[in-house]
Amino acid sequence: MTVENVTVNRSYPLPNAANPLNVDIARLITALTMLDIDVQSVLASVAGYAALDGPAFTGVPTAPTAASGTDTTQIATTAFVQAALDLLEASVAGGMSFKGNWDASSGSFPGGGAAQTGWYYIVSVAGTVDGVAFDVNDAIIAKADDAAVDTYTGNWVKRDATDAVQSVAGLTGAISAAALKTALAMAIADVSGLQAALDGKSNTAHVHTGVYEPVDANIVRANVAKALSKGFKQT
Repeated sequence: MTVENVTVNRSYPLPNAANPLNVDIARLITALTMLDIDVQSVLASVAGYAALDGPAFTGVPTAPTAASGTDTTQIATTAFVQAALDLLEASVAGGMSFKGNWDASSGSFPGGGAAQTGWYYIVSVAGTVDGVAFDVNDAIIAKADDAAVDTYTGNWVKRDATDAVQSVAGLTGAISAAALKTALAMAIADVSGLQAALDGKSNTAHVHTGVYEPVDANIVRANVAKALSKGFKQT
């Protein structure tokens, strides 16, 4: 009767002194065959692993999640990135958020009744809604959550896109160059040193002052005669 000895882990057949030789030889052949299959399976599995000197991860590796603010070389998942984005989004909640253009000729305010506080739109087509006129490039901002589409007061704020100013030189609104010059009304005395510089200049028509030397007629005649003696012909 054959004694069935096997290995503890993989149950490979083992020989036994009580077995006939041919039986144990057959058992060893079976054991070696099983071992060959197992080794091949291990080699195939190891071939898919990354090399130690330059690992390239395959699949979706797991790693710890770093806390927000961690600044180290540790390996970590990207969960902390989403956490930081969530914090950023929460910090700007309720702030200004551009939601696109709005056709003011549509007869109703934008957002479909779902506009939240801080949402704003730029007017692309002029129009009037609830008695409020809007021009192109004006901005309309929701001042309440779920801002109404038909009521301005308590729901919306308008920001005009004009060249008007609050105040300059006593003027308000759109100020022309001519109006600004008139408002400034600058005099010569308002420019330091200008009057002194002008005083040192002469008018186009003016009277000379000071002492002038008289012209001696005899000297003039002598110079003319000298010139003629050198070959100039008098005409």
